[in-house]
Amino acid sequence: MGLCIAAGRTEVRSFPVNFLGLGEVNITVTARAQDGYCDEGNTIAPGSDTVIRPIVVKPEGFPQEVTHSRFICLDEGKSSDST
Repeated sequence: MGLCIAAGRTEVRSFPVNFLGLGEVNITVTARAQDGYCDEGNTIAPGSDTVIRPIVVKPEGFPQEVTHSRFICLDEGKSSDST
């Protein structure tokens, strides 16, 4: 995906990202300076920089809990130690 930002300028851009699983993943962003890509006639020394940041992917929606309960009936006259 091409994006042109002039020298000495800053911009904020958003890009949609789809994840295939949950948990911690790394996001990698690379910026490259290419001669003649943006401003015709300006000479730019080619170069690049990469930033890698970990993020935690969580499911959408409300937190949910699963609880398993058990009810034990003891026969009359037996202690709870025998079950």
